Amino acid sequence: MKKLLLFIVFGLFYLTMNSQNYVPFPTDSAKWNCLLHAWGVPGQEYFINYRYTMDGDTLILGKQYKKIYFKDLEDQINPRVYYGGLREDSLQQIFFFPYNTFLPSYTGYIFPDNTSEHLLYTFHNLNVGDTLPINTGYTKIWVVSIDSVLVGSNYRKRYEIHNTKMEFLPEYWIEGIGSTKDLLSPYTEEFEWWFYTMCFDDSINYSVNPYAPDSCHYTSTGIQTYGSNALQIKVYPSPTSETITIEMASIEKSSRVFIYNSNGKLLVEKAISETKTNIDITNLPKGLYFIKLTAEQGMTVKKFVKE
Repeated sequence: MKKLLLFIVFGLFYLTMNSQNYVPFPTDSAKWNCLLHAWGVPGQEYFINYRYTMDGDTLILGKQYKKIYFKDLEDQINPRVYYGGLREDSLQQIFFFPYNTFLPSYTGYIFPDNTSEHLLYTFHNLNVGDTLPINTGYTKIWVVSIDSVLVGSNYRKRYEIHNTKMEFLPEYWIEGIGSTKDLLSPYTEEFEWWFYTMCFDDSINYSVNPYAPDSCHYTSTGIQTYGSNALQIKVYPSPTSETITIEMASIEKSSRVFIYNSNGKLLVEKAISETKTNIDITNLPKGLYFIKLTAEQGMTVKKFVKE
């Protein structure tokens, strides 16, 4: 009797899985609110909120795409940045056409080129164990398991994915939403940082927040500061390509500045003797960097992007 019951339950689950209608990506507007949890400098921990927005249409090489924008939600000054176009074909494949081979944000996104579109996701006839033909020269991506998840009032298929560049598992791809890591996860990586898609907002709001079940944002945003006092400094502009400026309200005793890359490697160290200091960064490669300023009174850490 127990075996019969298990067979019936399994059969109903199988029929439910295979009778679900495919849910495509949005065709009008959508938002993906995300979180970067990072340890870019030893002993320093960061929680940074950011957002992708789908807004408007664009025509690239004769094909119609939806425009995708990126916004650093910690940055109250600079506007959102256009990142490229997203489209879905009739085979349930999602393509992304980047505006540049390198998209400057935190750890950065690297594409083989910006003269063609690149496969971002595929949901076409996937089976457990399938290796996906996505960014094959950089990473390996395959399907670990398949189930369903309730989004709004309907179930959607969910695929557990193993991406060799994503250090902190699990990662799931959900129909019509994408990765629970980052919208562009096949073209970036995790190392001393974790990505989280906090929530997706279209005609429905779906929360995948690992920190709070009812919020689309991590509640303690911004860079954490350490020491007896957080030194008050400004670091600008960001992004930048030639010079980064460090501005202090006053000269602090024994002030020194350190610049680290996103892997925590120290690249620049120098003493600060003026309230405004310019540092030449033309020789640094594109990417995310952290500036640490130390003095007898305390320390603080800021970030900037080299483009």
